[in-house]
Amino acid sequence: MNIAQFVFFDSSSTNPISNTYGNIGSGGSLTLQVIADEGTPIDLQVEGLVDMNSPDKYAPIRVVSLDTFKTTNTITEAGIYMIIISGVNNVRLKSNAGVGNFKAYAVSVNWWRWRMGKTSNNDSVARILSMAALQNGQLDSDITVKSPVGGIPAGKVYKAGTSVTTIINDMLGGGSPVVVEDVKIFYGATDSKPTSTSGLTSITVKSDKLLNGYIIKIDSGDRSARTSQYPTIALPVKYKITKWIANGFDYDIPHTEIQSGGYSIYYLNKPSYDVEDGGITYKITITT
Repeated sequence: MNIAQFVFFDSSSTNPISNTYGNIGSGGSLTLQVIADEGTPIDLQVEGLVDMNSPDKYAPIRVVSLDTFKTTNTITEAGIYMIIISGVNNVRLKSNAGVGNFKAYAVSVNWWRWRMGKTSNNDSVARILSMAALQNGQLDSDITVKSPVGGIPAGKVYKAGTSVTTIINDMLGGGSPVVVEDVKIFYGATDSKPTSTSGLTSITVKSDKLLNGYIIKIDSGDRSARTSQYPTIALPVKYKITKWIANGFDYDIPHTEIQSGGYSIYYLNKPSYDVEDGGITYKITITT
């Protein structure tokens, strides 16, 4: 984990344009604290720069109040704020109410280093708290969590209108605990479009594994005879497949869902046979 600390303004500041924070470590967010005596006028705007070839083209960045979880263009009171800076090279503050009588101090955490190259939690945090996705402290579109964040499991879907307070509460473990359960699923390939789990192989999988980009190999058809079958997966109805890709690709293969006997049965629309012996490896995105 790489932590960067930075002072934008302090008592010695004279320029209404703050010191510039260079996001060299590719941090995903800044936690900013504005400290001032009661009654001190505060009028701050956060600005960011992506294109280093246009050094004078800073643009406003909205911030999230960690007191109310609402977003704002302008900071008008002391407090703690979150600023999403993923992909932003430079960040600065601009004061419209004088300087020298308050302090603006920030900390940035680079989770990529902490996870040693693994998929960053920061991707999910940035998606959840993205300035473009928030309206008055609520999501304005559905968001699916890509990787586990605190108490939020991968695959969880937050619907438009969900309050950010609820999401932060879940993230910090204040919401309902994440329960790991044994899930019986079925998989295999069928000569015709499946109508039940009959003839499929059953296995038991832990729910956290199922919801974290499930990898499965399915043997279908006969390559030598050029006969094709329908790759099929069946899950309890509470689980939903939102994406089905062949490992190494990002194309969502068209598939159909039917329900039978308490299970949602998914099969690829086009039958196929394996191009290699042993089956094709698929990565399945599953949500609840």
